[in-house]
Amino acid sequence: MAKGKPPVKVGNEVVLEIENYASEGEGVARINGFTVFVPGTLVGEKVAAAIDVVKKTYARAHLLDEGVRFASPERIEPPCPLYLDCGGCQLLHQSYEGQLAMKQQCQ
Repeated sequence: MAKGKPPVKVGNEVVLEIENYASEGEGVARINGFTVFVPGTLVGEKVAAAIDVVKKTYARAHLLDEGVRFASPERIEPPCPLYLDCGGCQLLHQSYEGQLAMKQQCQ
């Protein structure tokens, strides 16, 4: 990305393709080379998200309702009924096998 203004503003709604994972398990997407972190997403997904925070080199976004437009085969229904409200488990929306593969990749 060329130096200058970020390509998004707080409140923008964007469609993103998740390319990778950040250290806390958030999905990572890019808009014209600008990094956007989206919790609750998986590599390979296409999602609709709203931008919450914009910094000089990255942004943070949240999934919109019905935001997963194309789901990863690793996406599952979280087994805990408190998952969306609690925030204690970042990866319960991913299959156990997918979680293991992601964690091994990060080593």
